[in-house]
Amino acid sequence: MKYFILFVVLLLAVQITYGAEIQGKIYDIELKEIQDIIIIIDSEPEQTIVVKNSSYKLVLNKGNYKIKAYHYENGILDSSIEQLININNDGNYTLDLILFPSLDDEDKLFDESDITYQEDLSLDNKIPIILILITIFTIGFIFYWKFGKKNSKKDLELELQNKFEDTQLINVLNYIKQNNDRVNQKEIRKDLKFSEAKLSLILSQLESEGKIRKIKRGRGNIIIIK
Repeated sequence: MKYFILFVVLLLAVQITYGAEIQGKIYDIELKEIQDIIIIIDSEPEQTIVVKNSSYKLVLNKGNYKIKAYHYENGILDSSIEQLININNDGNYTLDLILFPSLDDEDKLFDESDITYQEDLSLDNKIPIILILITIFTIGFIFYWKFGKKNSKKDLELELQNKFEDTQLINVLNYIKQNNDRVNQKEIRKDLKFSEAKLSLILSQLESEGKIRKIKRGRGNIIIIK
């Protein structure tokens, strides 16, 4: 009887620790490793993890999860990411997270710094040269505001879009690897919430890079890792 109880306890312990292990690195938009990250997983119950270095590790059961990661600078949200994952099998998986900056916070800090600088220049408006500098600065600021900022913001948005698309490529590759390197195209679109046109573009890009191969099956495609 004593050995039977010991066997049951060991069996339960094995079942409790059984699951998928997710690990990876955390990067900023320049693909540099960052530290002091807060990770929240919408599991039952919800999990919150503070990552002091750039590496993290999770153990999750099969299912769909949303992983949120936040980075704060001086108590202000600096960057974040939300990542959807689908776990179908137990095992070890790698999922790197890339945090994107908050554009609203950047614009706000930029505007406040410009106002402060202009106020500092106008403290001693009795000196003619200071007035000339203020006038030049004001004209330059207005010109930049009308023409330069729009272009720089478009460039930033384009850069963010390119990095976001790279992240989507990585997410699709990770999803295929999580499904034993072979998955139906319809399952990718369903689980990762892509439109049919968007997913076709992503798969075409991965196929042109030699990372995947599409096999026609009936009305759909089977996607495999090369």
